[in-house]
Amino acid sequence: MIQEVVEFNAKVLGIEQRPIHLLSEDEKEYLEKALYEEVFEFQDAYTENNIVGVVDGLLDLCYFAIGGLYRSGLTITQIQQCFAVIHQANMQKQIGKQEKRGGKAIDAIKPEGWKPPEEQIKEILNL
Repeated sequence: MIQEVVEFNAKVLGIEQRPIHLLSEDEKEYLEKALYEEVFEFQDAYTENNIVGVVDGLLDLCYFAIGGLYRSGLTITQIQQCFAVIHQANMQKQIGKQEKRGGKAIDAIKPEGWKPPEEQIKEILNL
């Protein structure tokens, strides 16, 4: 998925690999609007009992999120490595309910001593 999204950004949008940076205000606003649009598409599809629309909305969220990482200068390898450390950190969590998310659906909670992935991400990005 990561490779395909990077290919789209490079070939279709003409965005070449960049140094790692925060997005410009214009790019940040574009990404924010695109992500919100897909969240609303997901919500509308769910309300309409439309599983195809739900799948489309959720995968479009992934597409825009990965594109945002690429636009921020991350390489395919860096995106994969960052995802891997986030996955490893998430795999250390335990089943539970998050009160801050309403506490109604099953969620993953951080056990005592859990370590966030930010330091490993910093190393991957050479920051």
